[in-house]
Amino acid sequence: MHPPLHRPHPDCQEAIKALEHCQNTRHWLNVFKCNTVKAELDQCFRKEKQEMLKKVNENWAEKEEIRMREMGLVSWEEHRRLEKEKADAAGKAK
Repeated sequence: MHPPLHRPHPDCQEAIKALEHCQNTRHWLNVFKCNTVKAELDQCFRKEKQEMLKKVNENWAEKEEIRMREMGLVSWEEHRRLEKEKADAAGKAK
């Protein structure tokens, strides 16, 4: 299964047109001969989805960091750095 083809998929338009052409020019019993075109379309959709999720996750991470700072919380990396500084200061004080 693939997502609806009438929705905008700017990166996959060429593959969509190739699949539609293949399916429209073949008899319904020979539609299985379009499997290579369908595989290319699926690969394009996977790539499109990965890029979309990457953007969503980047935006989420930025928003989450802003929200944590507003609440007075720090990231795990910053927490470790602060704890190390405290330990180093305590070691020098001895």
